[in-house]
Amino acid sequence: MAVCYSNIGSALAELHKPEESVKYRWLALDIFIKSYGENHPDVAKTFNNLGNTYNDLGLHDKALFCFQKVQVICVKALGKTHTDTVVSYKNLGRTYNLMMDYEKALDQLFEGLALCKVMGAIDKSLIITSFHNTIGASYQGLGNFDKTLEHKNKALSIMIDSFGERDSRVLDCQDNLAQVYDAFGAPKQAIEVYNTILETHLTSKEQNAYKISLIYNRLGTALQNAKRNKEALESFQQSLLHMKNGFENQPEVVGCYNNIASCYYKLGDYSNALKYYEQALDIGKKILGSVHGTLTFIYDGIGETCKSLGNLSEALKYNELAVLHGFFTHGKDSSELINFYHNLTITLKRLGKNKEEVKAHIHQAFTNWKEQGVLQKLVSEYHKL
Repeated sequence: MAVCYSNIGSALAELHKPEESVKYRWLALDIFIKSYGENHPDVAKTFNNLGNTYNDLGLHDKALFCFQKVQVICVKALGKTHTDTVVSYKNLGRTYNLMMDYEKALDQLFEGLALCKVMGAIDKSLIITSFHNTIGASYQGLGNFDKTLEHKNKALSIMIDSFGERDSRVLDCQDNLAQVYDAFGAPKQAIEVYNTILETHLTSKEQNAYKISLIYNRLGTALQNAKRNKEALESFQQSLLHMKNGFENQPEVVGCYNNIASCYYKLGDYSNALKYYEQALDIGKKILGSVHGTLTFIYDGIGETCKSLGNLSEALKYNELAVLHGFFTHGKDSSELINFYHNLTITLKRLGKNKEEVKAHIHQAFTNWKEQGVLQKLVSEYHKL
């Protein structure tokens, strides 16, 4: 029965139904623990699957708990130099990165990288590459451009030596490098790398529409950062076109619609911006579930677009939804939530509220959400995951 529940969880994850997947994985975990005890590899595997799903949902605290369990179990059941144990260090490092605790991430990653040298895997190149990429992400979070490039280039070099320049895994490393350039304010270099990757993908005998879509999407972001919004819009549209080629239920589809909306907004075409934001929200609820960080940004985008169209009552509604969901998806001390509050405050001021009335309105909104059970419902949905 545990294997059956586990397979259902995996199938639901493949169908991009993470909330349902989590329920079945917990059912499988309960049976595995009762059958084999807490320190069995199947228990570790199930915790690992749960951790990945929680990270996909943006619930990184829950993912961290699961990956910590994986590491403890693997050390006891398999030994410290087993491949699964070593990979657990990388998964913990990645989760700490997502939680923006980069120092803890580096502690896990460097310890895991050292273990790579003595682990039993025959081909270590992919695992070592993943460590260098994740270490690069940690340094990126710390704002250390040189160290980020050092580790991203190490990963790329290992992949080229192992598989050749046109291998898809090499292209993935080039993609990581381009994202670094874009993140550190060098969109021109990022655009050059993305165009190189696209040329290789598009001239390949076996084109991967999904990966081509991802590259077009990231190219669009780099073009936006370079203030080339018309070209960015074309790139995002190409991304959506390729994603519709059999990948309509991928989470990235939501991002495509959201990015197209953002481009239209920046180009001053608010009607089309609103159209794509609303499509992003509708599709996002189906694919991502009801509580997700991406939806929070979409709520904020709709609010700002309605504001630009002069519809302040709708703007207020969606700005409030952004704040409400942002409280759960980004945390009460996050810079994102501060921005959502700022946008809500501007809307209230345009509605004629003074500073004290703005504070009172926001306080009353939270009181109303509590009385109506909205907060409890979101809390319930959050903790069910």
